[in-house]
Amino acid sequence: MAQGDPALAIRYFGSKEGLFAAAAEFHVALPDLPSVPPDALATLLLPRFFAVWEQDRTFLALLRAAATNPTAAEKMREVFVTQVAPALSPATRDQATERAALWWAFVIGLATSRYLLATPGIAGMSHEDPARWSAPVIRQILAGPPD
Repeated sequence: MAQGDPALAIRYFGSKEGLFAAAAEFHVALPDLPSVPPDALATLLLPRFFAVWEQDRTFLALLRAAATNPTAAEKMREVFVTQVAPALSPATRDQATERAALWWAFVIGLATSRYLLATPGIAGMSHEDPARWSAPVIRQILAGPPD
């Protein structure tokens, strides 16, 4: 167990929540999407998220904490607003915020089912399978009706 002076955390970060927020920094490296055909979105985007979820456990810790910790929930919203929504906007034809939010909900559900709950049937899938199975859903969310 790590030992440290709690007063230092308060001094440098203002609070335990400030320390948590600083420790929970991560970047989702989403590609430039304007020229990506709608049918290719799932196979392009989901591997990026698998990389984040599997190589940097910060996201999963943040996701786990967001259900009960307002600071973690705010950090998740910040990632959506500053990284995910702006990156997805060029891939949508209308209602970019709503489409990005629905896509984010889908991806958060996938991460929760696969990594936190280890739901049988999805936890053991290869990286290619969720992208292949969910491609029509992702295409519909980002590029299908409504108008």
